[in-house]
Amino acid sequence: MATSETIGPSRQLLRPGRVPLGGRVPEPDALLRRVGASGVARRLLDPSPRARRLGSWAVFGLFVVQLALIVPRHEPWFDEGQAWLLARDATPWELARDLLRYEGSPPLWHALLMLPAKLGAPYWTMQLIGAVAATAGAALLAFRSPFPLVLRAGLLCSYVIGYQYAAVARSYTLIPLALFLVALAWPDRERHVGRLALALAMLATVTLHGFLVAGCLAAIRTVEALLAWRRLDRAAHREHLLAGAGLLALAAVLVAVLFPPADLANARATPFSPTHWALFAPGVVNSSLTGNVLASGIAVVVSAAWFARTGTLALWLLPTVALASLSALRYHSPWHDGLPFMVWVFALWVSFGQAVPGRDRPRGWLRLAALSVLAGVLVVQTVWWAQSWWFDWQEPYSASAQLAAHLDGLPEGTEVYATSFHAVGALPYRDDNPFANYNGGGLPAYYTWSTDLQMAGRVIDVWLGQPDVVVWGVKFPWQENLPELPGYRRTALYEGNLYWKNRVLERDAFVVYERAP
Repeated sequence: MATSETIGPSRQLLRPGRVPLGGRVPEPDALLRRVGASGVARRLLDPSPRARRLGSWAVFGLFVVQLALIVPRHEPWFDEGQAWLLARDATPWELARDLLRYEGSPPLWHALLMLPAKLGAPYWTMQLIGAVAATAGAALLAFRSPFPLVLRAGLLCSYVIGYQYAAVARSYTLIPLALFLVALAWPDRERHVGRLALALAMLATVTLHGFLVAGCLAAIRTVEALLAWRRLDRAAHREHLLAGAGLLALAAVLVAVLFPPADLANARATPFSPTHWALFAPGVVNSSLTGNVLASGIAVVVSAAWFARTGTLALWLLPTVALASLSALRYHSPWHDGLPFMVWVFALWVSFGQAVPGRDRPRGWLRLAALSVLAGVLVVQTVWWAQSWWFDWQEPYSASAQLAAHLDGLPEGTEVYATSFHAVGALPYRDDNPFANYNGGGLPAYYTWSTDLQMAGRVIDVWLGQPDVVVWGVKFPWQENLPELPGYRRTALYEGNLYWKNRVLERDAFVVYERAP
């Protein structure tokens, strides 16, 4: 990989400016003078070093406080509990050989959970680990990012960074930390090849989407290095070759571990169609930013112009197209919308933190436009964060904890049937599996997304089994039509709703039936 000096001005893609902890990032002073910014605006966009340090600690402290308040109130749902059960009940070899391919998830998150889960730590340990990961990413954003203070505060209060990838304890809590580490390593990528390789390796092992983004960024860096290969010395050649070989080996292992099995449930593949892609992919980007086609379109056009002007267009465009293509052609969930947003923030971080010699003055107005569209997107994201945070504070996010408490209160020997996969979300609170119609009432308690493994699909099968207790899961609209089971009466309803941005995305509730006397 080449240095800025060896590439030369004609091929110089990025000229970094490292920012020390608590340090001051150069702000567009000339731009402020040209637009006649007021004293208040000038202090907000170009604070003194002391004000910047205090402001950084203030916004970071507010992030920590809001996260410390909401995490204990958040009830983990099935997807959160599934990772804990896999870490608790499976061996590392079983995860790598069989189970992770059903999850579509690289092993880093499960590896972090495995030691405390197997040592018998309480379930809330998982939430603590997720919160620590989110806090580490927030610290990098608060103290090392090149954004103005008010925008750093907005990013920390965005829906994705402030709530969805922080309060909800899933592998996604590692995405901001991993991407921000890549952003910090990118400016010095020519001199510190290993540092960037390690950051990309971490990103690749977090989620399948992170693996895709890391691959795109590694490809961009490879092209840069090849263009400057003749100008590098032997030591640089060796360093680049070792880093490249390591990343390729990691990619091969991850592909082998994650290659989808033939019996994967809910597997979907859409034959490539330019029309389908053109209709679906932009919707993914729109949903990740504002959800409003016009507002998101303006943000995309302005930021794309800014990226092109600063030589960072590929850092945003290639990973974004890859993520949108994965959603359009293979599988998409609303929970994945945060990834294009994070890639956009990453590209803005790199573009604002570097300087392009001889091109700073003409691009001052474009920099202001890019800052403005970021601010506009963050207004929407902050509203989503506030709505989600307040809903989670007031209402049960998942009824799994309530169901677990109900099961704990049943007499010993009670036979229980469950009717929906998300009932497994109650099992991390227990050391056993009380559902007689799932794995014979024994361990392991995790759910395997196989077409050969289903949990009591038909009502008639549940009723014919005549268990003492039936747990009817309410996840999808058709499950809200509660059945009448002859000889049973409804004894409890535990409400839960998965809130997404500004609305309830799906239910996470349970109705309990008991045999009538």
